[in-house]
Amino acid sequence: MSYMIIEPLIMRVMSFFYSGKDEKFSAEESLRVTFCNVCNALLMANCFVVGMISLFSDDVWRCVPNLVLTCGYLAYFMLPVSRRISQWVINFEMGLITVTYVVMFMWGGIGGHAGIVIISYPFVSMMIQGRRTGVINSVLLVVGLRIYSLLPYDIQPVPLRLTQVEMLTMCLIYMACLFVFYTALRGYAVIVNKLNERLNLLGEQAAAKDDTIRRLTQHLQSPIDNINRTITLMNRAGLDDAQRDNLSTIYASAQTMAQTLHEASRADADVPVAWPADDKPFSLYTLLNNTLSIFSDGLFGKRYMVVLSPDVPTGLNGNSVMTKQIFLNLLNAVGRFATHHHHLSIKVTVTLENTIFDAITLRFTIDVAGLTRARLYSNVDVVATDDSNDQFVSMFQLHQTARMIANSGHQLRIDADNGRTIATFALPFRIVHESVEKIDTHAQKHLRHYTAVYKPMQQARLLVAENNTSTCRIIQMYLAGRVADITFADNGREALRLFENSKYDLVLADTQMPVMDGLQMARKIREAEIATGVQTPIIAITANADADEVERFRRAGINSYITKPFVDTQLLSAVSRILEN
Repeated sequence: MSYMIIEPLIMRVMSFFYSGKDEKFSAEESLRVTFCNVCNALLMANCFVVGMISLFSDDVWRCVPNLVLTCGYLAYFMLPVSRRISQWVINFEMGLITVTYVVMFMWGGIGGHAGIVIISYPFVSMMIQGRRTGVINSVLLVVGLRIYSLLPYDIQPVPLRLTQVEMLTMCLIYMACLFVFYTALRGYAVIVNKLNERLNLLGEQAAAKDDTIRRLTQHLQSPIDNINRTITLMNRAGLDDAQRDNLSTIYASAQTMAQTLHEASRADADVPVAWPADDKPFSLYTLLNNTLSIFSDGLFGKRYMVVLSPDVPTGLNGNSVMTKQIFLNLLNAVGRFATHHHHLSIKVTVTLENTIFDAITLRFTIDVAGLTRARLYSNVDVVATDDSNDQFVSMFQLHQTARMIANSGHQLRIDADNGRTIATFALPFRIVHESVEKIDTHAQKHLRHYTAVYKPMQQARLLVAENNTSTCRIIQMYLAGRVADITFADNGREALRLFENSKYDLVLADTQMPVMDGLQMARKIREAEIATGVQTPIIAITANADADEVERFRRAGINSYITKPFVDTQLLSAVSRILEN
């Protein structure tokens, strides 16, 4: 308790003498003024105490010089701090200190230890006036005192209390201390000069490195801009969902490279650079699944899952490019710890954090099973003692990703424990108010010559063409027990083979699948049904439901569609409306 009280008191007292907060002072000037303040305060206290004791003892010869010196020190402290670095003030102060040492030596100071006090004069003089001037003043002082001691005792104004042997011994000790102080201060100056030279060299190397990065940035910026322009032009062409998604991945990576180069070329690189605005409607579910599918053939195999909370809206408006790049960076970082013999399992969970009118904040959690804390530290040269968030960000090399998230007002958190690594962060979006399920009346008119056979939902057999295991599990969970049977196929070709060999009452088809997508499969089914004149209803599962996409559904003969992600009531409503209408 006493330490907690004394420490702040000492720091408060020291802050009174410290002058470094004055912006006009260099480091050397600040050190000199601070040292002067401390010395003057100690010597003024000594002169005041000795003067008052002498006053009460009627020792006028000793009282007057000490009280006069006290007034001189008070005059120094009355000066503005900015004036204390001027040469005349330094000379005036050094004169006060010299006279004080002489007076202390003549009368022996408070305790009579004149010899002990006088040997500190060389250090004080060299600290205030520099090594050369301090040595000259120190030698002149000891020579003057020695000459004074040689005067006959009866003509000395203030008789010395030292014998000649004691005086000679004191002079020898004084000169030895002068040599030691001079050597120490000179060595200190040499070390400081070498450090300054090293710092200057490092500064020049850093400036050369920055210049190289700046020139490299200028050379690479044009090709990156050309990539972005080409992607923009290709997006205007008639591309399918998979092609547009691949282009968005390239665009996100190009934007990240451009931002990295821009930050590297800035003098104030610690200031985050804003991500280019690219707000547009998109399906978060499709974005996450497509991003994870990029790694499905290598690092993670098919061991990944996307789970959206039921209160997370289907359509979002926001920077889909930045969102995708954040996930690409995180998955690439995690992938560095995967091997062909040790695959990892990824689960992405999205929950609603808060919403204000159309503004919404979503919390993303990436759970990597199999990536233990021990495995992390075994792959990097880091001592396993620091489990801070910054340590994990550095370990995964996600500094730029953390800055991208920080620009949106949130923080990337990474933790490793219990046999898994979990990364969490939040991003802001806006809600897009669009209907999740729609029935295309144009498609019904186009198919009016067919005979539609409908069944009660509990008797219906469903064929689901979906390559995403997460969506299959959701459909199985939502429809199990509500329909007679559900058959799953990984792609359109497999679904078409099952459709030809069995009878189904409803087909759910994802529009983006390998081998054969949902639209190609729907065309094949409609071609086969021309001979029988019986129509099997088809519901498309899609992430993009704009006008152009709906027209493609109509031309393929699809009856309705539902957008991902969906909740149980939306799926049940779409299925029951088709089956029981």
